[in-house]
Amino acid sequence: MSSDAKHDYHLVDPSPWPVVGSIGAFVMMVGATFWMHADYTRFWGLPVNGTPWIFIVGLGIVLYTMLGWWRDVIKESVHSTAHTPVVKLHLRYGMLLFIASEVMFSWRGSGPISTPRSSMATCRFRPGRRPAS
Repeated sequence: MSSDAKHDYHLVDPSPWPVVGSIGAFVMMVGATFWMHADYTRFWGLPVNGTPWIFIVGLGIVLYTMLGWWRDVIKESVHSTAHTPVVKLHLRYGMLLFIASEVMFSWRGSGPISTPRSSMATCRFRPGRRPAS
C-alpha cells in the first residue's frame, strides 16, 4: 500500500486488533466481576462465582492482542519499510508530546492546587456565601 503512494506518510491497513482487544478487555472485566463476587449466586445458575478462569482467558486475549499488534507494527516499519523519515520524525514528536503531557499531569496532581481545602482557604468568595460589600 505504501509503495504506490506519492506522499511521505504511511496510511495503515485495516487491522483486527482493536476489535480483538476490546473483546478481550470485556471478557476480562466480566471475569473480574465474577471472581470478586464469590458470595453472589445468581449468575444465571452458572458455577462461575469466585473462579478466576474467565478473567485469565480475557487476560490471555489482551496479551495476544498486544503481541499481534506490536508484531504488525514491527513488520510495517522494518520489513516493508513503510516508515519513511517523515513518519519516524512524527512518531518521535508524538512520543515527546505524550511524555510532556504525562509530566504535566503528574505536576498538576502533586501540588498545593490539587487539594481542595488549600484552594478554598485562599479563596475570598466561597460558594453559598455572598461576598462582603
